[in-house]
Amino acid sequence: VKTWWGGVYQTFCLMFVAEWGDKSMFATMALATHNAPLGVVLGAMGAHATANAIAVIGGGMLGKAISEKYMALCGGIVFLAFACATAYEGITRNDVPFL
Repeated sequence: VKTWWGGVYQTFCLMFVAEWGDKSMFATMALATHNAPLGVVLGAMGAHATANAIAVIGGGMLGKAISEKYMALCGGIVFLAFACATAYEGITRNDVPFL
């Protein structure tokens, strides 16, 4: 990405695709059923802006200490750990029907 707007475009596209259909989207839908839409939009935007600011600052600091390749590897391992924990919980919980 060579321009500022190119960075904005690339980040927007990546984040839009990554967020589409995830838990936060469904949580936002649920909130919108019981709250004013503008309040839900502003709350969701504020939460995402804060979380992403922390990620950008943390990523910048980590990028100075470790390589991007190592950061991606560690991120992948963390996601796999969460996936395994979620699968284990889903399999072992008896209070929720399987299908």
